[in-house]
Amino acid sequence: MLKKIISTTKFFLEHPLTKSQIAKTLYHYIRWQIGARLINRSVIIPWVDDAKLITGMGESGSTGNLYAGLMDYEDMLFLLHALRPTETFVDIGANVGAYTILASKVIRAPSIAYEAIPETFERLLDQIHINRINDLVCAKNNGVGDQ
Repeated sequence: MLKKIISTTKFFLEHPLTKSQIAKTLYHYIRWQIGARLINRSVIIPWVDDAKLITGMGESGSTGNLYAGLMDYEDMLFLLHALRPTETFVDIGANVGAYTILASKVIRAPSIAYEAIPETFERLLDQIHINRINDLVCAKNNGVGDQ
């Protein structure tokens, strides 16, 4: 548990969108950690523009976006600036679909999202549905690799 707290604090201290507002970020972090345990279910949070994320306890792939805005700041910012609506985004190992949401909800580009783990794929489908991007996303429940 202590390792997790240290790594999360380090993330906040180094992230471009949180390092200048540590107190506010730590407040949101503590509030989420307590609130998520109390309600013990997933919630829908507002994200970029009118995009939404469904997240719950232990879903670091989406809660990092709750704390920092864009969890993978450089990569996500690059996607938002480089991808055009006429281009197709391929999300291999989509997890819960954060990049797919940015590509298809925010940019309005078509996406193909691959996620191999059935439970995670179900969460990806929920994300696609809540963001109303079913017409832009082709989700596949399989892995992509050389074997």
